[in-house]
Amino acid sequence: MEIANPISSYIKYNNKEVNILSQFNQSPELMKVWLSLATVPLVGGVLVAHKLAEELSAIGQNSEEIFRGDRLPILNFPDPINEGED
Repeated sequence: MEIANPISSYIKYNNKEVNILSQFNQSPELMKVWLSLATVPLVGGVLVAHKLAEELSAIGQNSEEIFRGDRLPILNFPDPINEGED
């Protein structure tokens, strides 16, 4: 009994159904080569995304340091209780 594949490998091209995986079915070695070549950019992309997330987090933490309260000037607001007694 064959299990149905929910993802079809057939596409319509010039009104004909073409199996886009036929070249891989004929040569499993070719599929291994393509898979190994596709792995490098995928892992590289994951590493770049991880480094980018770390850098953006560091930028966010540095911007919080800029706006931290102890580095802002002290503003002298008039005391509303003492204003009425003058």
